[in-house]
Amino acid sequence: MRKSVNGLKRPLAMALAAALMITAVPADVAFAAPSEQEAVETADETAVFDEELEEAAVPDETADGSEEEATEPTEEVTDTEGEAKEPTGEVTDTEGEAKEPTGEVTDTEGEAKEPTGEVTDTEGEAKEPTGEVTDTEGEAAESTEEVTDTEGEAAEPTKETVVTEKETVEASKSAEKPTRLTLSIDERDGELRWTPYAGAQKYEIKVTDGVYEYYEDIIDVSKEGEAEKLEAQYYSVSSSSNRDSVTAYISELKYLRAKDPNKAEFVYNTEKGSYVYPNVPGTSYTYSVRAVNQIVTKDPATGADVYGDYVRGDWSNAVSYQEPGTVVQITDLKYVGCDKELLNGEDAYVVSFSANITNGSVYAELSKDRTFANENYEESMPQSGYLRMRNNKYYLPESWMRDYAGSTVFVRVYNRDGDNYLKDQAGKPLYSDVISIAVPAEEKPVAPAIKNLKIEKEDSSGYVFTFDAALDEKKDQQFELQYSKDAAFPKEGENAYKYVSGSSRDDSLRIYYDDIDADAVYHVRAVSRVWVDGHEENGQWVDGAYLYGTPSNTVQIIRKSAVSTISKLALKETTQSGFVLGYSGKLAENEEIEVQVSSKKSFPADIDTALVNGKVYSYAKTFTLNSVNDGDTAKKIMVDYSELGKPGTYYVRARVIKTYPSADAKNDTMENYAFSSYTNVVKVKMQVSDATITSKDVTSKSVTLVMGAEDGVAGGYELQKKVGKSWKRLARTTDDNYVDSGLEKDVKYSYRARVFWRNNATGKTYNGEWTYFSVTTWGANLTLTAESASATSAKLSWNKISGAEGYEVYRMESHSPSSKQENYKENIYHKYQLIKTLSSSKTTYTDKKLSKNEEYYYYVRAYKTVDGKKSYIQSNEDGVALKFGASIVLTSQEQASNGKVTVTWKKVASAKGYYVEKLDTKTGKYKKYKKITKNKTTKITLPAVKDPEKPETYRIRAYKDSKNGSTKVTEYSDAAKVTVNVYLKAPTSVKAVAQDDGSVKVSWKKVKGADYYVVYRTTSSSYTYNKSSKKYTYTNGTPINVYKADSASTTGYTLLDAEDVKGTSVVDRSVKKKNARNEEIEQNRTAPRPGYTYYYYVVAVKKGAAEQYVDSEDTYSSAHSKAAKAVVTNASLSAPKSVKVKAAKSKVTVSWKAVTDAEGYEVLRATKKNGTYEVVGTVDKGTTKKYVDKTAEAGKTYYYKVRSVKANEAGADSYSVDSSAKKVKAK
Repeated sequence: MRKSVNGLKRPLAMALAAALMITAVPADVAFAAPSEQEAVETADETAVFDEELEEAAVPDETADGSEEEATEPTEEVTDTEGEAKEPTGEVTDTEGEAKEPTGEVTDTEGEAKEPTGEVTDTEGEAKEPTGEVTDTEGEAAESTEEVTDTEGEAAEPTKETVVTEKETVEASKSAEKPTRLTLSIDERDGELRWTPYAGAQKYEIKVTDGVYEYYEDIIDVSKEGEAEKLEAQYYSVSSSSNRDSVTAYISELKYLRAKDPNKAEFVYNTEKGSYVYPNVPGTSYTYSVRAVNQIVTKDPATGADVYGDYVRGDWSNAVSYQEPGTVVQITDLKYVGCDKELLNGEDAYVVSFSANITNGSVYAELSKDRTFANENYEESMPQSGYLRMRNNKYYLPESWMRDYAGSTVFVRVYNRDGDNYLKDQAGKPLYSDVISIAVPAEEKPVAPAIKNLKIEKEDSSGYVFTFDAALDEKKDQQFELQYSKDAAFPKEGENAYKYVSGSSRDDSLRIYYDDIDADAVYHVRAVSRVWVDGHEENGQWVDGAYLYGTPSNTVQIIRKSAVSTISKLALKETTQSGFVLGYSGKLAENEEIEVQVSSKKSFPADIDTALVNGKVYSYAKTFTLNSVNDGDTAKKIMVDYSELGKPGTYYVRARVIKTYPSADAKNDTMENYAFSSYTNVVKVKMQVSDATITSKDVTSKSVTLVMGAEDGVAGGYELQKKVGKSWKRLARTTDDNYVDSGLEKDVKYSYRARVFWRNNATGKTYNGEWTYFSVTTWGANLTLTAESASATSAKLSWNKISGAEGYEVYRMESHSPSSKQENYKENIYHKYQLIKTLSSSKTTYTDKKLSKNEEYYYYVRAYKTVDGKKSYIQSNEDGVALKFGASIVLTSQEQASNGKVTVTWKKVASAKGYYVEKLDTKTGKYKKYKKITKNKTTKITLPAVKDPEKPETYRIRAYKDSKNGSTKVTEYSDAAKVTVNVYLKAPTSVKAVAQDDGSVKVSWKKVKGADYYVVYRTTSSSYTYNKSSKKYTYTNGTPINVYKADSASTTGYTLLDAEDVKGTSVVDRSVKKKNARNEEIEQNRTAPRPGYTYYYYVVAVKKGAAEQYVDSEDTYSSAHSKAAKAVVTNASLSAPKSVKVKAAKSKVTVSWKAVTDAEGYEVLRATKKNGTYEVVGTVDKGTTKKYVDKTAEAGKTYYYKVRSVKANEAGADSYSVDSSAKKVKAK
């Protein structure tokens, strides 16, 4: 039953309508939901009476037998669909009661009394109208003319009011009438109950004393400011689909009050012409209820809700309730005794007295002083309150008596109904006689030990436990079933223990799955507890708290989640390091993808347990990828070639393996794993990649060769040069760039390259096929620039190449007619065509008659005939866009050390000039910075920025003027944007040092203004250097993963976000984790690999102000630092010893002692002891101990050194230190 507050009971007022939540209705019709105002006003009403609660002496069935009484409301409830007073005309179809009307009132909401004219369809209150008011929502005051469709109350209209129906749709006229409800009453608690009607918008309650009916007046709450309107404390009854009954409390229905608290509560009766005060003590009243629907539809024109008519059901059966009588004096108070059975073990101090309590309750006061001399009777005292009642027995609860434990307490009582009670001549309560009760001393609380905690069972919802303990519920002995991921059961922190509690072994001995994380081990223990009240101890106050017993033994539980599944395994890409497989499905955090590979179509039946049992197959292998980021987020599986062993055809399948943490740390076995079904089988072919080879930076004395790999396995490159009729090895390296220097001008050199891959596990190296390439040492780099010359032409220009016989110009349109898919990647192949051959004197060419609004790309080749064949030097590719509206194409953006930024862009031929505009950060709009009136001017230097928090943003647009008839029109191209930030210096003093554990430590100097740093790594030594800006630019670099030590992580490390790298050093390291099969799996897919040569460069980064400035970047960065080189290798060789040189005619023989583990040797020669040594010979066998140099010139002195060579872990050559130099004079 709802709680009420201490206060004077008021007479029963009119009943209220109560709102019902919306339930299922037809798709095109919706019932109106209770308004938000209605939803909150009931709560507001209760808050008004938020005074100190006291228990009322009425029967209860709760644990403590308490019931409380409500006091008078003091707040105002507004927004009612008000009351129409004193109509004197006829009232038709009203929602309420109309008595003795003398005029006509049609379809009003509210009670219309004494109307003097016609009032039609009014909602609200209209007072003394004097003019016409149409379709108002609210109150129309002092009008004497026609009032139409008002919402409010119509009071004393003096002229005819014309009926205007609220516009609705046809659906509202065919609404279903609610069925008749069945009402019941609990007379003990004063509760009205009925079964909810599905779809009801509200309910209306009617009360009658046998003569008068009251329900309409209290359905709606008055409008704001109407002081004389009555309001109901309780006016809304709501229900929801999961409730089987609706309850209205008579104690709340009977409160009526005026907005003016000085006004008496009343209901005006037109028949008697006077006010009626209902609910006289001892009088019987009857109640009925009915359900009300209302139709809400959508206006097809505006989409707004359209509220239709109310459709009311029939009144329910009537139930009766008699108001309590008046207060009386209590005499003959006696203490009956302490009843331990009344409250199931809690002490109840039962009293008796002589009095027939028909109204109010029995209020008790307690004191240690028989005279109550020290008590303040005018205030509520801590030792006072309403007596409780159970089984027709009045009692004082044990909780009241604890303050008097071990002493005598004196008690007196009186009958009280709120502020209504009998008083003596002094105005004090008319008390009963005083009795005394000897309260025994409290026993010292004991929390017994709990032993033998066990898991009784695990079912579909969680774990059920049992334990051995004798808990005395009568002594408030309880238990806590505590659980935590931490076996220490901490009280605070991330793993602070949680618990369920109860008072017996059959109560709450369950931990639900919903309360614990999936796949995590929890430790569980039970401990008893008993509450100890606050008390004085050694002169100090001790707050109340639980006293805990000795904890039980600990058991472990785990909520095992189901294994996910994956499907649709497919080959997506073939890379240099492995196969990329895609799949469908999603993994949980504690799941891994297990991959099985076989060189045969069939897989062994017991392959899933082969490794556990120590069984190895020669043709099949199982390994697990436990990197969820690699395997799940991108939905990719990377199968490294090292897992396959050697080139060949393989069959791959996969499944999900879930690892459950062991509840027993000493028992981590395969029984803690679960597997999904296998995916489909995919066929893959592992082959060493074919090599590509080309040249760049060709001069008369050197050539830079650039190698690459097609799709397939690749570890590095072997490069050879043809010398005479044989091939001489230049390098076996992981670097894709090689500079061959010391060459002669106008000589054609032939090279060949192939890819190699070394299986580091077996030490075996596999080679691809040779790719051949020739280049002639003449000329220099050829640089092409292309720009639009007009709307249909493009101008090309390039630098002159010395020795060139002519130039060939090639063109490609932007849209290619041919395309194909290869290796699961979309590649568009554009075909270049030769369009012009020019003489050696030409360094420009204008390509005419092109299509407007098209894009074209070009390159140029210089050629020269050598040995009867043309030799070429090819330029870079460059393009032009002939569409005026296309974006400006920036060709360079360089920031000098003074912070100024120089920007260049491609000329737009059809443009008149260019606008350079600056962003106003306050308005977010661009303003003119500079107007360039010549389209040939394609360069501007922007000023430096001083405040790092205030970058400046510019945009560059081409413009041209045209006419639309006689009107001048300016057209603009799309803009290119440039952001100028404070100059951020590139890091310097970068060092990269290989560590003994296979990691590389990279360090640099701190950059002023930098917020963090990004370290990049590449295997290519290729870079460009801008002398004017002093900037390095490296290609193909990727950021390394940076980890910090973390003992809580399963790997010992945690991956850092880029912006967390704030120091001046990082470690590029391998991070491994054991998988389900106890294999160490690399978690850092970008970890440095043994044997590879890496180049590390660093970029400083400053956080931008994107949240403050329109179009600004999130961050900006410095240029690349100069790279540092590092090789991670364990390969070590001794230098050759006992080196000897001997000159003979036309030759020099160099000999040495063989070096253990050497796979070959290199012989180096110089003309000075400390001069530059060049390789003059290579030996490909470790057992060969000499080399004959036939290129030495007679009479010339030479110095020779020898070094050992061995393939490192990547298959690249690693070298010993050089031997000491040996001098010889050639013959």
